[in-house]
Amino acid sequence: FSGGDIGAVTAAGSYTLSGSTFTVLGSGTDIWNQADEFQFVSEALSGDGSITARVVSQTNTNAWAKAGVMFRETLTTGSTNALVAITPGYGAVIQSRSTTGASSLSTQGPIVTAPYWVRLVRAGTIFTGYISPDGATWSTLGQYTITMASQAHVGLAVSSHANGTLSTAAFDNLTVTAAAPPPPDTQALPRSRPRAPLVTAAVAGGGGATWSVDGVAGGNSTVGTITANGLYT
Repeated sequence: FSGGDIGAVTAAGSYTLSGSTFTVLGSGTDIWNQADEFQFVSEALSGDGSITARVVSQTNTNAWAKAGVMFRETLTTGSTNALVAITPGYGAVIQSRSTTGASSLSTQGPIVTAPYWVRLVRAGTIFTGYISPDGATWSTLGQYTITMASQAHVGLAVSSHANGTLSTAAFDNLTVTAAAPPPPDTQALPRSRPRAPLVTAAVAGGGGATWSVDGVAGGNSTVGTITANGLYT
């Protein structure tokens, strides 16, 4: 993971990692409207996948300060993105920006506060948000369709909603999972043909002959007769 400020923040953000706990400090006006200002601790992820974390704590710099998990196409301020966040005053929220530079959309969830679990899952253009009080029982928060490049950034997002003032959020149980590739198409694999069995037959006039019979299951099992002249009937 690497950290960096997105947008025109006036107090530089940062993050530290101690054991499995990320402490993220972020400033900025908001993650909202056509341009975002926040601290983003992220890594690259290609294709489908998910990110899960527990928001352990969050300082109340504003009722709309945000701490959560995000998929983001680029590190520019107006990038397409999806975010599931916890706020000090308005509970859980999922939001999106479906095209670069467009206005953001959001769906507000229940009024919960940290500590609380958040999860965001990408499946093609569908981004689905989930929340949980314990990391075991999950509720769907909302879903948005976003046309986002396969190569994107995924990570932890913190905005103070008070540019110039840092909000501190702690996260643990962070997991980023890439979607498993589809199983191979076994129907497309070449199938080996069973070796035909050898059959011995008596030939009229003495002697014997050996020939192969189609051994494919379900094939013709009728055996003809070889005459003394070597004709098969």
